[in-house]
Amino acid sequence: MIARRSARLRGDYGPEFSYAHYVALPRIYHVGLALAGAGALVGAAKIGPLRRMLTRMNPPGSGPSPEVRAKSWFKVTFVGRAGDDPPVIAEVSGGDPGYDETAKMAGETALCLVLQRDMCKVQVACRPPRPPAASC
Repeated sequence: MIARRSARLRGDYGPEFSYAHYVALPRIYHVGLALAGAGALVGAAKIGPLRRMLTRMNPPGSGPSPEVRAKSWFKVTFVGRAGDDPPVIAEVSGGDPGYDETAKMAGETALCLVLQRDMCKVQVACRPPRPPAASC
């Protein structure tokens, strides 16, 4: 959603710009398990007593322990295509995506916006705020 909005606001992404998310799973039956699990969770969240039970299991403000975060990881592969040129592939990976790496990415984004301010367009008051890519 943010990438599409940035493309719309900036205008220099081009008319052929598209963006999509995909999930790669090692086995086809994992797709069924993931869909069944997500469906069961969504269904349980709609039933009052089960929703309260789910909320008590992981109350707001609680999160993974430092030990669990130390074992967590993520890997994202980006594929960019433009016309007949060969695709550009970039892989980003790191530790815990929910806390540690997100904090790093937010900090790096803020530094880019501050240190490269001369590359950013003048921002006018608008609601909702512009995504970072549309600000530059």
